[in-house]
Amino acid sequence: METCLINEQRPCNLEEIRDVRLLMQKVLKQELPDPTEIQHMMLCFSELATNIARHSQPAATELGIKLSRSREGWKILISDNGGSWHSQHVPDLQPEDMDATGGRGLSLISHYVDDQSYRPGSPNYTELLWRHKQNTQPAKSVLLVEDDPSQQRLLQAYLKDDYRVLIANDGTHALQLLEQHHVDLILSDVNMPGMNGLTLRDRLNKQTNHKLIPFIFITHRDRSDDTCSLGIDDLLPKPVTKKQLLITIQRVLNRSEQICACMSEHLNQTISAALQPSMPGRISGWRIAYGARSAGSGGGDFVLTEYHPSGMVLMLVDILGHSIESKFFSYAYAGYLRGILSQSQLGNTSSAKLQHQISAAAARDKILSQTLMTCCVCQLTDRGITLSCAGHPSPLRITPSELEPLDCQGPLPGLLPDACFEEATVTLSKGERLAIYTDGIFESGGTAQRRKNLETVMRTALSDTLSLDIEDAINQCMNSFDRHAGSKADDDATLILIEKAS
Repeated sequence: METCLINEQRPCNLEEIRDVRLLMQKVLKQELPDPTEIQHMMLCFSELATNIARHSQPAATELGIKLSRSREGWKILISDNGGSWHSQHVPDLQPEDMDATGGRGLSLISHYVDDQSYRPGSPNYTELLWRHKQNTQPAKSVLLVEDDPSQQRLLQAYLKDDYRVLIANDGTHALQLLEQHHVDLILSDVNMPGMNGLTLRDRLNKQTNHKLIPFIFITHRDRSDDTCSLGIDDLLPKPVTKKQLLITIQRVLNRSEQICACMSEHLNQTISAALQPSMPGRISGWRIAYGARSAGSGGGDFVLTEYHPSGMVLMLVDILGHSIESKFFSYAYAGYLRGILSQSQLGNTSSAKLQHQISAAAARDKILSQTLMTCCVCQLTDRGITLSCAGHPSPLRITPSELEPLDCQGPLPGLLPDACFEEATVTLSKGERLAIYTDGIFESGGTAQRRKNLETVMRTALSDTLSLDIEDAINQCMNSFDRHAGSKADDDATLILIEKAS
C-alpha cells in the first residue's frame, strides 16, 4: 500500500521549486529520523527539478511533484511537459568526481538514490526511490511499572515488537531495575501498593542520573492536578489502545532526542566559539594566515597562542573523536595547555621540552588520559622557527620546487611516561612558506580514492599559491578544500601558513 504525502501541480520555475522543496522538507522531518537521508532526498529533488526548469528543450511550463511512502521505501515522482532526454547518456559518478555536478547533475542524483527510472513522453516521468534502511540500532528499552498482571501482559504485548520491555511491580522494584539496566522511557501506573507512581516520580526528580528519563503516567482517571508539578512528559487514560500508546511513546522519545540534540549543538557551538584563536597577522618578522573548517559536533581542532619578548609560541591541537564528549576534552585540554604556556619560560624553553611537559600532564591526568590528541608546537622568533610534533602530521616547507616534510616527530602525548620529542629549526628564505595543518586537510572526504584526490589537490594548491599574498593563498587553499572534501567534510581541517615578512 502506498501513502501519498505530497501531490502538487506547479508552474515550472525556480521560485515554485523552492516552495515545494520547503514543503517536502517539512513533511520528511516529521517522517524520517535521519537528517542525512533527508538531505540526500532534498539534494536530488532540487537538482532534478532545477535542471528541468533550466535546461529542458523545449522548455517545461508545468511540473507535477508527488512524494509517497510504501513498504518498499520513499518515492519522489516528477512529471514535466518539457523536452525529453536519454538516460543512457548519463555517466556514472566516480568517487573522485563527487564535486563534478555540471551538466544536468544527473550523475550526482544516481549516486544518492537506490533506484531511478525515466519515461519520456507527454509528460515525461522521472521516479526516484530510496529503500527503507535496515534498522541496525538496538531497540529502545521501556520500563513498565504496573502492579496488575493482566495490564502487564496487555501492555507488554503492545510494546514487545518495537521495544525491549522491563517490568516492575511497583516503584521500589522500578528503582532497583534502574540501577541495573539502561532505560530510555518509563511508563508507570499511578495507583499501586507499596511505592506508587507519584512517589516514584518524585524520587526520580531528586536523582540526577534518572530525572531526565522520559516519563509517561497511565491511569484509570484524570490525575492532571496531582501530576502537573512532577515534570512528566504525558498522561494516558486507561484503557489505552495499542496505536495510542505507540504514537505517544514515539512522540515523547522523539521530543527527548530533539532536546538532547539541541543542547549538544548549543554546547558544541559555545565551546567551539571559545576555542577560536586570536591569530595575529604579523609577529616578530613573520606573517601568519589561518584557515579552518569544522565537521560539526565532537572533538576537533584548536589553536593556542602565547607571546613572549622575543616572539610567540603557537600550538595546533587535534582532539581525536567525533562525540560531544570529545568536545569537552577539547575544552579541558585547551585549559591545560594554556596553563603550561603561562608557566613556561617562553623563549628559553624549547619546543621539544614543551611537548614533553604536555605529554607528562596528559599521562598523569585522569580526565585527559581518557582521550587522544595530536599536537604541533611552533615557536616564532626573530632568529627563526622551531617545531616539534607529537603524533601530528609533519609540517611542510613550501619552496618553488617542492613541498618538504620536516622531521620533528614524537609519540602521541600521554602514551609514554617519559617521552622524548624531536625538534626541527627552520629559516625560511623570501619566497618560501611553512604550512602547519591537521590531518583533515589531506584526509577528509570519506573513501580512500577521494582522500587521495584531496591530497593531490591540496598539495597542488599549496604550491600554486606560493606567489600570491599569504591571505589570498590561504583563502584559495581553503576554497580548494571546500570543493574537493565533499558536501560535508568528515573531519575538522586547519591550515596555517607562515612566511618571512618583507
